[in-house]
Amino acid sequence: MSLSRIKDLPEEMMVRIFQMLPGQDLKTMMLVCRAWKVMGEDPTLWTWLKVTVNSREDFLKLKMKRFQLIQAVNVGWKFNSKHDSQWKEQDWAELFKVMLPLQKLKRIHGLEFRNIHFSFVDPELLVTVFQRCEELDLGNELSLEQSEHLFSAIAENKSNLKNIYLGRESTVGIDPQLFASAVSNVSEVFLYGLCITQEQMVAVFEAIIREEEKSLRKLSMFSCTIEDIEPGLVGEALNRLEEVSSDDTHVTRDQIRAILVRAVGDQSKLKRISLDLYSDDGFDHCDPGLLKMAEDKFGRFYHWEEDIDGNSSYEDISEEGDDDNIVE
Repeated sequence: MSLSRIKDLPEEMMVRIFQMLPGQDLKTMMLVCRAWKVMGEDPTLWTWLKVTVNSREDFLKLKMKRFQLIQAVNVGWKFNSKHDSQWKEQDWAELFKVMLPLQKLKRIHGLEFRNIHFSFVDPELLVTVFQRCEELDLGNELSLEQSEHLFSAIAENKSNLKNIYLGRESTVGIDPQLFASAVSNVSEVFLYGLCITQEQMVAVFEAIIREEEKSLRKLSMFSCTIEDIEPGLVGEALNRLEEVSSDDTHVTRDQIRAILVRAVGDQSKLKRISLDLYSDDGFDHCDPGLLKMAEDKFGRFYHWEEDIDGNSSYEDISEEGDDDNIVE
């Protein structure tokens, strides 16, 4: 007997049909009838959605059945000072508890915009949530225990991280070897170096050379302390990567030469390099032929303040989502 009415279709077939609907149509579908609303609660229909949490009252959204397989949460995507003042320490702790069941969570947007000390969140809870993410901005401050837990998880390949921003005090007190092992295990890393020690940077360069099979491919350095590091170590390490950029980081002329000599050779993996300098002093004693070979390979790979009138531009390594996929 043939099926002639849509209500006679099996539920699993109806869900597959609903999966082909655009987001707005999917929301409208749930208003048609009670049966469709029940089927519309299937979490596989809502994996594309980014749920915005502006206050504790919004935590209920993250507990809804339909949102249990979402991959992104926006914490105060459109927050203002009024929203910000409403967040208490216990609210942040509760938020991580609410996000814990979200097994497919890959991104938590918005944390980088808030001056948050996460020390009041249980280290194991915080790390369990963070290590599921593919992108993470640690511009916020963690306790030493939290940082050690997280860096250990990354170093031991217990994390899904592909892109990480490390800054502020999240790196303070971390053993250089643990720091380097974690950094070299992430594909793209941005180091905001005000709190990153030279010992930690040396360990990173050594790890890149020693563990070439590791994941690190792109390294961005801002205000990092590397000028006293042996030029050969810097040159060899950076040429094991595919992309390197430095901003507000003093790279000495010997380091520049060590980088370029290897970069123009056949063994270098570098595909893109950008050096932000405050003057052209670092190139005073560079072989013009070497500079030309580097420019032929990479294009204009350096600039200094006179070139850009004191204005710097930074590449945004995060992906801004489509507002249509955000539920407020």
